[in-house]
Order: sequence, then structure tokens, then C-alpha cells
Amino acid sequence: MAENRVLEARERRSRRARRRRGPLGEEGCRKLSKDAETWMGRAVSLRNSDVQKAMRAAERAFGFFLSASRKAESEMKRAELLVGAGKALSFAAFLCERKDVRRAARMHEEAGDHFYAGARHGAITEASVKGLARKEYERAWELGGNARVLQRKIEACGRGQGL
Repeated sequence: MAENRVLEARERRSRRARRRRGPLGEEGCRKLSKDAETWMGRAVSLRNSDVQKAMRAAERAFGFFLSASRKAESEMKRAELLVGAGKALSFAAFLCERKDVRRAARMHEEAGDHFYAGARHGAITEASVKGLARKEYERAWELGGNARVLQRKIEACGRGQGL
């Protein structure tokens, strides 16, 4: 019985030691956003020569933007990074449209969600970002997304703007 307690204590300590965390604060956010911009540049440069690699690079840029937005210290920086994530995912969805229409519709819808989440507190006006979200939702609807859900999201983008 005493041996079990000793073994459990050692196991707990070893689990604690394995847990690693990335850099905290603005430093980690800046590095991640720089990596995201690099991947987005690669995606744009590859869009005409190798569509598959361009799509993967855009999805990777989306991941970096999203993780940077989670580490952002200010609401303004978080909103800007969410808009960047929406742009990256929108670009990946555009590249994916010829190969897999259903996946492209889901990606457009998710890009719209990120635009909508980043609409407030950002440097870009809320109306223009909600307009981008609305366009993404409409494109997802055209590609065969869930009409009822997308209709509600489109209406939410129009609220407060007089549309």
C-alpha cells in the first residue's frame, strides 16, 4: 500500500515535468502572427502553380492566426488576428472550391464565423468586417451549406447596419 502511494507520487511529478508551455505574452503572439503572414505569402505565391500546396499553406496560416489570437493581450489585436484567420480560411476555401464543394462550403462558413467574431474592437470598422462575414455566409449558402443556419447568420450580420 505504501509502495502504491510512492509510485503514484512519482507518476504525478513526472506528469508535471512533461507539461511544457510556449512563450507567454505579446512575444509569442508576434512570432505566431509573423509565421502566419509568412505562410499566407507562400499560399498566395503558390496559388497559380500548385493549388494543393497553396491550400495547405493557407490552412496553416489560418492555424497560426488562430493560435496567435488566443495569446493576444488586447482585444484590438485579438480582433485583427481573427480577421486575418478569416481571410486565410476564406482563401483556402476559394482554392478548395474546384476539388471539394462541401468542404469549401464549411470552410466559407467557418471563415465567416471568424470574421464575425473579429468584428468588434478591431482597427477595421465593424460594418466592413460584418460585410465580409456576410459575403462568406452567402458563398457557403451558394455552395450548398445548411440554409437555415446560414440565413440566421446572414441576418445577424445585417442587424444594426440598416441592411
